[in-house]
Amino acid sequence: MHTIDLAYVGRGLHEELAAYIADQQDYYADEGVHVALRDGCTWDDERLRRGATIGLGRALLSRLTDGTPWVALNVNTTRPLFWFLARPGLTSLADLAGRRLAVHAPHTAPGCFTRIVLRRAGLDPDRDIHTVVRPPGDYGMDLRLLHEGKIDAALVGSTMAPEAVAAEHGWHVLHGSATTSRSPPWAWPSTPRTRTRTPPRSRPSYEPTGALWR
Repeated sequence: MHTIDLAYVGRGLHEELAAYIADQQDYYADEGVHVALRDGCTWDDERLRRGATIGLGRALLSRLTDGTPWVALNVNTTRPLFWFLARPGLTSLADLAGRRLAVHAPHTAPGCFTRIVLRRAGLDPDRDIHTVVRPPGDYGMDLRLLHEGKIDAALVGSTMAPEAVAAEHGWHVLHGSATTSRSPPWAWPSTPRTRTRTPPRSRPSYEPTGALWR
C-alpha cells in the first residue's frame, strides 16, 4: 500500500473535517493508499507540492497568478464555502452599497473570489463598499463586530452554520450566498463537478443542519 502525505490548508467542513472523516471511514484504504494527515496551514506552496493537498481557492489562485503546476486528481464542488452574513435591513448583495463589510484581504483566495462575486452583483469592491480587512478565519470577531454594530456584514466560512447564527441573532444570509444545493442567483466561481473514478461503496453525506450534524 502506498503512503502519501495529505495536507489541509484551512479549517472547516471542506478541508480539515473532510480529511478526517475520510480517514475514519476508511475511504483512503478503499483507494489502496495509506494517508498521513498534515496540518499545512502555514506551509508555502513549494512545501505543499511535495505531497498532496486539498486544493481549493488558494490552489486555483496560485495556478492563475504564479503558474504553480498543480495536478488535479479529483474535483467535486457541491456546496458554497462562504456566505455573506448581514445585520437586519440588508437582504441582498446590492444592499451592501455604502456599507461596512468584513472580508479577507484581496490577495487571498476568498478575498479575490469575494471581489468577483461583488462585481457580478454590480458593486465595485473598492468604491461602493467600505471593506474591513481582517485575518482569515477570525469569524468570532466578525460576530462580535456585527453584534456591536461596528460592521454591517461579514464574509464567513463553513467553520460555522451561517443560517443558524443568523436565526439566533436576527441577521440575514444575503441572497447570492445561499446555503442549499440549489443554484443561487450569484454563485461562487466553481469548478465543474467531475470524478476520476466511481466510489467503491456508498458513502454517507455529511451536511450541516443548523448547529448540529446529522
